[in-house]
This record gives sequence, structure tokens and C-alpha cells, in this order.
Amino acid sequence: MNFYKAAKKYADSVASRIAVLQHVIEDSPQGSIKIKKSENGRYYYHIKSRDGKYTEEYIPIRNTDLILRLADKRYARAVLPTLEKNLKAAKAFIQLHSGVEEQDVAAKIDPDIRRSCRLTSMVPEDLIKQWTALEWTECPNSRFEPDMKTECGLLVRSKSEVFICDKLFRGDYIFHYEKPLYLNNMNYPVFPDFTILNPANGSVIYWEHFGKMGDLEYARKACRKLSLYAHNNIMPGKNLICTFESDGAPLSLEYIDDMITGLQEMLQLSDALKWLK
Repeated sequence: MNFYKAAKKYADSVASRIAVLQHVIEDSPQGSIKIKKSENGRYYYHIKSRDGKYTEEYIPIRNTDLILRLADKRYARAVLPTLEKNLKAAKAFIQLHSGVEEQDVAAKIDPDIRRSCRLTSMVPEDLIKQWTALEWTECPNSRFEPDMKTECGLLVRSKSEVFICDKLFRGDYIFHYEKPLYLNNMNYPVFPDFTILNPANGSVIYWEHFGKMGDLEYARKACRKLSLYAHNNIMPGKNLICTFESDGAPLSLEYIDDMITGLQEMLQLSDALKWLK
């Protein structure tokens, strides 16, 4: 990840949000809101300052616009200090950062040195270009065509795969969808849902999403596929991520986030093992 570009993008986003909240405050009625609760419900009051004294004026529930505008103002004032502090920190990082990442420097080092060096954090550019330019016919095993569009333009086969693909895309991971994989002693390929390139050493990590585990035949096929992977040294926690769901247990975004964290740890472990070889 290019942290300099990420910081600039974050700073722009926070600055835009601050501008919106400041406009809300400036455009809001004078005073603030107070909410009192009782067994009969909530009661809203407009707190005003007059001659140094505060007064409470009851707001009828039908006056929705005033209630919402005062609540927006209260929220904006609460979060603005934090956003302003974060923006200041992001700007300081941008100002102090050189704008150059390790990969930028490494690209100028003699290719033969890079290939011999255990510390390099990048794959030769030609390998990345070759990997990302790969093309193949679509997976023939599915009974239906992928028809769900993701943020990066890929078509996938389920809503959960959309969520996974979008997370990988937003994280700047280099990956393929349903890239054929030929395992040992097999004349035909399997098709992992996602094949993710490790930009540190050229190895790959696979992500399989099993979305119909409530279906007995589907679950049997999933187990057979996992057994094939295991016999080919493709193991969960090492170079394989597995997510599961059924009609009664859908995949959650929080679980995908956990898997993304696990993916990053696997990439780092793979790079460390490469250094130790």
C-alpha cells in the first residue's frame, strides 16, 4: 500500500466531511436541543440563551424539521474536534513524508541485485505485468454465469463474493477471480474463487468462499476440494483462506474484515519465510 497516497486521499475525505459539518452548524437555528425521556416517550426542548440565561422551550413532535436540524447541529459539534485533529495529523504526515515508497527506490536498483536480495519487497515488474495480464476461459463448472458486478468491474457469482472482491480491490491487493489451478496428478484444473499475489515474493494465496453449506451435496464437494488442496500443501492459515455460509448463517462484513486481517498476516509470514530461506 502507498501510505502517502492513502494519507492524501484520507485528508481530502476528512476535509470534505468537515466542510459539510461546518455548513450544517452555520445553517442551523440558534441554540441546542435537549431530550427528556419518560415512560410515555421522548420530549424535545429547544435550549436558548437569552441575556446570559438559558431557557427551555418545548418542541412539539410535529416540528420534525427543527428537531432534526438541532440534532444534526449537536452531532456535528461533537465530532468536529476529532475530525479536525485527524486532519491536522494527516497533513503533518503528508508534509513530512518524502512521497517516495520503498518500491520506488527498489525499482531503480539493478534488477540482478533485486533478484539476489532477500530483503526486496517487490517482485520484478515484468512478473507482475505478466501475472495481471493472464487470460483464460471462464470456469466451466458452474451452472450459471457470473452476473453480479463489483467495484473493479469484475462479474462474480454471489453477493458475498461481491463483498470479498470489493474488500480486496479497496485494499489494493493484486488478485484474479476463478483463475485455473492445476494440482498434482490432475489433468483438469480447479478454480479457486480468488487467487491473490504476494507482491513481496511472487507466491500466491487462495481464497475459497463456500456459500451453500446447508446443501448436503454442495458440502460434500466442498470437503473434497479442501482435501485436494491439503494433498497439494494448500492449507488454511498458510496459503488458503476459507469462508463459509448457509441460508441460516449468512456471511457478515465483519467476518470478511477478519479474513482480510488474516490475509495480511499470511502475506507477511510468507515474506518472512522467504527471507529465512
